[in-house]
Amino acid sequence: MHIEDELVPEVELDCPEPGCGGKLRRRFSERTGKYFYGCARYSETGCRGAVGCHADGSPLGIPGDATVRQARRRAHAVFDRLWKPRPMGRREAYKLASMWMGIPFQDMHIGNLDAEQCEQLVRATQAYLGASDIPPGCENCPWTRRNPVQLSERLKAIDQRIDALEKQLNSGRDDSD
Repeated sequence: MHIEDELVPEVELDCPEPGCGGKLRRRFSERTGKYFYGCARYSETGCRGAVGCHADGSPLGIPGDATVRQARRRAHAVFDRLWKPRPMGRREAYKLASMWMGIPFQDMHIGNLDAEQCEQLVRATQAYLGASDIPPGCENCPWTRRNPVQLSERLKAIDQRIDALEKQLNSGRDDSD
């Protein structure tokens, strides 16, 4: 069961699929039990332009075409290994990603990345996790221009700096609140 009254107002989104020209409309999927924005022209053209929704019905990110959505799924599959099943917390993983990508922490969400940024995140995550293989099509990605071992060491140093800063912040907190 879904309750329309608990949703934020629907926003108007352009369909990201090249040449479609349609709009994305919020719909409920009986199959998944979740809301999503899907192309209003789906029934006439079969356009599969879509973006998922948060529980409140707001879009999960910036709508992307099929190529971008595939890149985002790949990025999640690799990146989520940092925090599932919790080798580190989700927040800490996204702090690292924010630093790697040069994106403010509050804006760091895979749903906001384009295909190239997703590949950069994949390469950075693989380097951090110690993977030295370069996936097909990423031979020229910025992350492959460095020795993966050197990059991994640099990312570990960044991780240590984050830990030190968090300890500093936590030591100044008043735990009596």
